[in-house]
Amino acid sequence: DGDDENASVVGKTLADLVDLCKPTQQSNIAMLGNSGGAEVVTNALRALLENKSICDVLESVKNCAELVFVLSYKSVAYRLQFESIATIVPLLTTALHKLEVAKSGSGIVSVLRAFRGLARNSEQHKVAIATVSSLTVILRVWEAFSGAHVEIFNNTCALLRSLLAPDDFRCDAPECFQRARVLAGGASVLQSGLAPVCTADSNAVCIAVQGLHAHALQSDACREAWALLRVLAVSDEICKAMVEEQTSSDTQNSSSDADGVLVRCALSALEDDECENACLQNVLGWLRNVSARDECKARLCTDRTVGAIIRAIETRSGDSRVQENGCGVLGGLALRRKENASQIFKLGGLNAVVHALEKHRSDDAVCRTACGALRNLVSRDEFVRAAANADPRVERALRAALEQDSAPSKDLAYAALRDLGALRDHEFKASRYLKAGQV
Repeated sequence: DGDDENASVVGKTLADLVDLCKPTQQSNIAMLGNSGGAEVVTNALRALLENKSICDVLESVKNCAELVFVLSYKSVAYRLQFESIATIVPLLTTALHKLEVAKSGSGIVSVLRAFRGLARNSEQHKVAIATVSSLTVILRVWEAFSGAHVEIFNNTCALLRSLLAPDDFRCDAPECFQRARVLAGGASVLQSGLAPVCTADSNAVCIAVQGLHAHALQSDACREAWALLRVLAVSDEICKAMVEEQTSSDTQNSSSDADGVLVRCALSALEDDECENACLQNVLGWLRNVSARDECKARLCTDRTVGAIIRAIETRSGDSRVQENGCGVLGGLALRRKENASQIFKLGGLNAVVHALEKHRSDDAVCRTACGALRNLVSRDEFVRAAANADPRVERALRAALEQDSAPSKDLAYAALRDLGALRDHEFKASRYLKAGQV
């Protein structure tokens, strides 16, 4: 009711609950959740936001957000309690706006964490957060504060990435792709069959690029930025814009590199021996997504870029995700491009892919992308095919992949052997790729 004494009691109670319900204190979190904690926290947040000055209740609002996070992030049951309280997302959006005005970085981080908890495996909350009212505030705060506050940058990247993840059985992947279109500058987002809505003018790709520059020395920020950029790369239009993305100084300097700023940032990470594997996985994952687009292949398939990718595969041979995404990039660049396949081969790409397949053949994801890359390398260029046939390791590695349990890996290994010209007569006859009666 706005009474100072009541507000003080509420504030102290919230502070005590935050101390008791640290993310590691599962029993205390369970006790709070089973006692109707979701409703209590929601009502407290509503009452606090009715206060005329956010500065007077700033710490209490922050504590409410922290409790939303611990309740929703760790437990599906308590997250469902919040789903039944339809006001929680609008309340957090209001809190975020007021904290933005108050310039409270720590409070903003707490609200972003609360959003992340609510969005985890919850399509209902993802839909609510992806509406124009919430998304506009989130992007505006991200753009205004992320350059100076790395935790705001990281948590917003993680939140937006969760909105694009089809990790809920009630969510179709195409809807997440539409959300990616919106964040990357598109016009509408689908809301589980409801009418499309417009979003903010802010472009998540541009803000992520700004963050990459602002936090270039922060490995966690680079990892989060590339992870977000990777899941945003979902269409030809977005991928082309990403590869061509320029900074304001680039557009003013006619002699700047032909490569876009993201390509240059990716090369910088690939050529950095101290770049963490987790970050490199996301850089290669982004390159893998954009390299599959015909509009991007010419810009990406340069000696420097291909050489850096091959070097990453060779020097990080123990990391299976680096191997998977590295082979995926080479396979994407070689797909339907004879000249690219020849260039990749001359720079040592065939040997790098074969080595990855030999070392990680029990890893289905590596096996799949490596077999696909080998197929794309040998299928269109006669010289590459002849060189692959002359190297016994290539057929041996593909035949080992043919023995894997995974059907996709077996299919790609078979297709690579077929295009290599290494299949025997009885293998052709047994193939399900041939029409009935075909030998």
